[in-house]
Amino acid sequence: MWISFNPRVSDSIKKELERFGAAKVIVTPREANDTDIALASWGRLDKFDIENDTLPVERIKDFIKRHTNKGPEQVPGSSGGI
Repeated sequence: MWISFNPRVSDSIKKELERFGAAKVIVTPREANDTDIALASWGRLDKFDIENDTLPVERIKDFIKRHTNKGPEQVPGSSGGI
């Protein structure tokens, strides 16, 4: 899963986005973004602009929850068990 952001977003938004970085989530700046934020995961894409310098945290959490471990490959340990 990849969260990319346009580098022009505020420093406070960048800090909030960094909190989403985890073992299965990569957060990077991307100048080519045509919106402030893009959430991408195996053919799924959610793009949006920031309004009032407020990150839609629940929207991002929901995307991550719905698409984590939904990729085409079978990765050992990706099911949450051993």
